[in-house]
Amino acid sequence: MDNTEILKAEALRAEALKKITAYVGFALKAGGVRFGFESVKSGGKKNYAVLADGTLSDKSKKEIAFWSKKNKVGLMFFDRLDEITRKTGVKVMSVTNKELAEQILRNARSPSADKPSYN
Repeated sequence: MDNTEILKAEALRAEALKKITAYVGFALKAGGVRFGFESVKSGGKKNYAVLADGTLSDKSKKEIAFWSKKNKVGLMFFDRLDEITRKTGVKVMSVTNKELAEQILRNARSPSADKPSYN
């Protein structure tokens, strides 16, 4: 699985988005997340997936995409990340649990998704 792809979550069907929301919830309960880009960057290779809010500035999106590609960490943009995390003000987070991160990224690429667009 190539985790360097950048996926746009707005193309996902509700079914796949529900699964992703559940896996993010599991990661939150297990303490397997980091919030904020600085925290994500300091985590280095222990990040397995980065989730970002689509309302970030273009500069921030480019910086996150560059960092993600450089560190071979899957990156996914959501229209409203706070709806996925059920926490207000979340703009960038990473999943540090490898299995949960793989499930999140797998569901984004699954046949139940409406052809997610890649950047």
